[in-house]
Amino acid sequence: MIEVIDRFIDTKQKRYHLFFFIMLLCAGVIVIPYVILGLKLTLLHSYDSIYDLFDMKILQYTYISRVVFSLLGMHSYSIMEYMVVFLDSIHPIEVLSFLLIVIGYEVLITKKIVTRVLILECIQFIALFICILFGIQSSSLMQAIVYIRIIGIITLIVNSIILFNILKYLILRIKQYKNALNYVCIEEKDYKI
Repeated sequence: MIEVIDRFIDTKQKRYHLFFFIMLLCAGVIVIPYVILGLKLTLLHSYDSIYDLFDMKILQYTYISRVVFSLLGMHSYSIMEYMVVFLDSIHPIEVLSFLLIVIGYEVLITKKIVTRVLILECIQFIALFICILFGIQSSSLMQAIVYIRIIGIITLIVNSIILFNILKYLILRIKQYKNALNYVCIEEKDYKI
Protein backbone atom coordinates (compact mmCIF):
# COMPACT_ATOMS: atom_id res chain seq x y z
CA MET A 1 0.00 0.00 0.00
CA ILE A 2 2.82 2.40 0.90
CA GLU A 3 4.50 1.74 -2.46
CA VAL A 4 1.31 2.70 -4.30
CA ILE A 5 1.03 5.98 -2.38
CA ASP A 6 4.78 6.62 -2.68
CA ARG A 7 4.52 6.40 -6.48
CA PHE A 8 2.54 9.68 -6.47
CA ILE A 9 5.14 11.66 -4.49
CA ASP A 10 8.46 9.88 -5.05
CA THR A 11 10.15 12.65 -7.07
CA LYS A 12 10.62 16.36 -6.48
CA GLN A 13 8.49 17.25 -9.53
CA LYS A 14 5.59 15.10 -8.36
CA ARG A 15 5.66 16.66 -4.89
CA TYR A 16 5.92 20.15 -6.41
CA HIS A 17 2.92 19.72 -8.72
CA LEU A 18 0.84 17.93 -6.09
CA PHE A 19 1.53 20.69 -3.54
CA PHE A 20 0.41 23.41 -5.94
CA PHE A 21 -2.59 21.36 -7.00
CA ILE A 22 -3.73 21.16 -3.36
CA MET A 23 -3.01 24.85 -2.82
CA LEU A 24 -5.01 25.83 -5.91
CA LEU A 25 -7.92 23.65 -4.77
CA CYS A 26 -7.93 25.41 -1.38
CA ALA A 27 -7.81 28.79 -3.09
CA GLY A 28 -10.72 27.80 -5.31
CA VAL A 29 -12.76 26.69 -2.31
CA ILE A 30 -12.18 30.11 -0.74
CA VAL A 31 -12.87 32.15 -3.91
CA ILE A 32 -16.06 30.41 -5.14
CA PRO A 33 -18.26 31.70 -2.26
CA TYR A 34 -17.05 35.26 -2.97
CA VAL A 35 -18.09 34.91 -6.62
CA ILE A 36 -21.54 33.71 -5.53
CA LEU A 37 -21.78 36.48 -2.90
CA GLY A 38 -20.84 39.09 -5.51
CA LEU A 39 -23.56 37.75 -7.80
CA LYS A 40 -26.14 37.83 -4.99
CA LEU A 41 -25.19 41.41 -4.03
CA THR A 42 -25.40 42.47 -7.68
CA LEU A 43 -28.97 41.15 -7.88
CA LEU A 44 -30.23 43.12 -4.85
CA HIS A 45 -33.11 45.39 -5.79
CA SER A 46 -35.20 46.15 -2.69
CA TYR A 47 -35.27 46.31 1.07
CA ASP A 48 -36.79 42.81 1.24
CA SER A 49 -34.00 41.34 -0.88
CA ILE A 50 -31.48 42.57 1.72
CA TYR A 51 -33.26 40.57 4.43
CA ASP A 52 -33.47 37.57 2.10
CA LEU A 53 -29.69 37.83 1.72
CA PHE A 54 -29.23 37.48 5.50
CA ASP A 55 -30.92 34.07 5.38
CA MET A 56 -28.57 32.67 2.71
CA LYS A 57 -26.05 30.05 3.82
CA ILE A 58 -23.44 31.40 1.41
CA LEU A 59 -22.68 34.15 3.91
CA GLN A 60 -21.30 31.58 6.33
CA TYR A 61 -18.64 30.58 3.79
CA THR A 62 -17.03 34.01 3.40
CA TYR A 63 -14.70 35.40 6.02
CA ILE A 64 -15.86 38.98 5.46
CA SER A 65 -19.51 38.06 6.05
CA ARG A 66 -18.70 36.19 9.25
CA VAL A 67 -16.77 39.19 10.56
CA VAL A 68 -19.54 41.65 9.62
CA PHE A 69 -22.24 39.54 11.30
CA SER A 70 -20.11 39.15 14.42
CA LEU A 71 -19.43 42.89 14.55
CA LEU A 72 -23.15 43.65 14.17
CA GLY A 73 -23.86 41.45 17.18
CA MET A 74 -21.30 43.12 19.43
CA HIS A 75 -22.53 45.09 22.44
CA SER A 76 -19.25 46.71 23.43
CA TYR A 77 -16.37 47.78 21.25
CA SER A 78 -12.73 47.42 22.25
CA ILE A 79 -9.53 46.33 20.55
CA MET A 80 -9.68 42.99 22.36
CA GLU A 81 -13.28 42.40 21.22
CA TYR A 82 -12.28 43.15 17.61
CA MET A 83 -9.35 40.73 17.83
CA VAL A 84 -11.63 38.01 19.20
CA VAL A 85 -14.11 38.59 16.34
CA PHE A 86 -11.39 38.53 13.66
CA LEU A 87 -9.79 35.37 15.04
CA ASP A 88 -13.07 33.60 15.86
CA SER A 89 -14.29 34.10 12.28
CA ILE A 90 -11.40 32.12 10.79
CA HIS A 91 -12.32 28.64 9.54
CA PRO A 92 -9.93 25.68 9.02
CA ILE A 93 -9.81 26.09 5.21
CA GLU A 94 -8.44 29.62 5.66
CA VAL A 95 -5.81 28.36 8.11
CA LEU A 96 -4.83 25.56 5.70
CA SER A 97 -4.56 28.00 2.80
CA PHE A 98 -2.46 30.38 4.89
CA LEU A 99 -0.11 27.54 5.88
CA LEU A 100 0.22 26.41 2.26
CA ILE A 101 1.06 29.97 1.22
CA VAL A 102 3.68 30.25 3.97
CA ILE A 103 5.20 26.90 2.95
CA GLY A 104 5.25 27.78 -0.75
CA TYR A 105 6.19 31.46 -0.30
CA GLU A 106 9.58 31.27 -2.02
CA VAL A 107 8.13 29.69 -5.14
CA LEU A 108 4.93 31.78 -5.09
CA ILE A 109 6.70 35.11 -4.86
CA THR A 110 8.46 34.45 -8.18
CA LYS A 111 5.19 33.85 -10.03
CA LYS A 112 3.75 36.79 -12.00
CA ILE A 113 0.20 35.60 -11.38
CA VAL A 114 0.60 35.99 -7.62
CA THR A 115 1.62 39.62 -8.12
CA ARG A 116 -1.40 40.20 -10.37
CA VAL A 117 -3.78 38.60 -7.86
CA LEU A 118 -2.35 40.69 -5.02
CA ILE A 119 -2.77 43.87 -7.10
CA LEU A 120 -6.36 42.86 -7.90
CA GLU A 121 -7.08 42.21 -4.23
CA CYS A 122 -5.63 45.61 -3.25
CA ILE A 123 -7.74 47.36 -5.89
CA GLN A 124 -10.79 45.44 -4.67
CA PHE A 125 -10.10 46.37 -1.05
CA ILE A 126 -9.70 50.08 -1.85
CA ALA A 127 -12.81 50.14 -4.07
CA LEU A 128 -14.90 48.30 -1.46
CA PHE A 129 -13.69 50.64 1.27
CA ILE A 130 -14.69 53.69 -0.81
CA CYS A 131 -18.11 52.16 -1.60
CA ILE A 132 -18.68 51.38 2.08
CA LEU A 133 -17.81 54.98 3.02
CA PHE A 134 -20.25 56.35 0.44
CA GLY A 135 -22.86 53.73 1.37
CA ILE A 136 -22.76 54.71 5.04
CA GLN A 137 -23.42 58.34 4.06
CA SER A 138 -26.40 57.42 1.84
CA SER A 139 -29.48 59.54 2.34
CA SER A 140 -31.94 56.83 1.25
CA LEU A 141 -32.21 53.07 1.26
CA MET A 142 -32.27 52.90 -2.53
CA GLN A 143 -29.00 54.84 -2.69
CA ALA A 144 -27.46 52.39 -0.17
CA ILE A 145 -28.68 49.48 -2.30
CA VAL A 146 -26.90 51.03 -5.30
CA TYR A 147 -23.62 51.04 -3.34
CA ILE A 148 -24.23 47.46 -2.18
CA ARG A 149 -24.76 46.44 -5.80
CA ILE A 150 -21.51 48.22 -6.79
CA ILE A 151 -19.75 46.26 -4.03
CA GLY A 152 -21.29 43.10 -5.50
CA ILE A 153 -20.14 43.97 -9.02
CA ILE A 154 -16.58 44.66 -7.86
CA THR A 155 -16.51 41.46 -5.80
CA LEU A 156 -17.95 39.43 -8.67
CA ILE A 157 -15.53 40.76 -11.30
CA VAL A 158 -12.34 40.54 -9.22
CA ASN A 159 -13.09 37.09 -7.79
CA SER A 160 -14.24 35.77 -11.17
CA ILE A 161 -10.89 36.82 -12.66
CA ILE A 162 -9.08 35.15 -9.77
CA LEU A 163 -11.21 32.00 -10.12
CA PHE A 164 -10.54 31.89 -13.87
CA ASN A 165 -6.79 32.05 -13.18
CA ILE A 166 -7.07 29.37 -10.49
CA LEU A 167 -8.89 27.06 -12.92
CA LYS A 168 -6.36 27.81 -15.68
CA TYR A 169 -3.40 26.97 -13.43
CA LEU A 170 -5.23 23.99 -11.95
CA ILE A 171 -5.58 22.48 -15.43
CA LEU A 172 -1.92 23.28 -16.12
CA ARG A 173 -0.85 21.59 -12.85
CA ILE A 174 -2.93 18.50 -13.65
CA LYS A 175 -1.22 18.19 -17.05
CA GLN A 176 2.24 18.71 -15.55
CA TYR A 177 1.55 16.27 -12.72
CA LYS A 178 0.30 13.72 -15.24
CA ASN A 179 3.57 14.11 -17.17
CA ALA A 180 5.57 13.78 -13.94
CA LEU A 181 3.76 10.51 -13.18
CA ASN A 182 5.30 9.01 -16.32
CA TYR A 183 8.64 8.89 -14.52
CA VAL A 184 9.18 5.96 -12.21
CA CYS A 185 11.64 6.35 -9.40
CA ILE A 186 13.79 3.30 -8.72
CA GLU A 187 15.21 3.11 -5.25
CA GLU A 188 18.87 2.16 -4.93
CA LYS A 189 19.82 -0.25 -2.20
CA ASP A 190 23.20 -0.43 -0.56
CA TYR A 191 24.76 -3.85 -0.79
CA LYS A 192 27.87 -4.88 1.06
CA ILE A 193 30.38 -6.75 -1.05
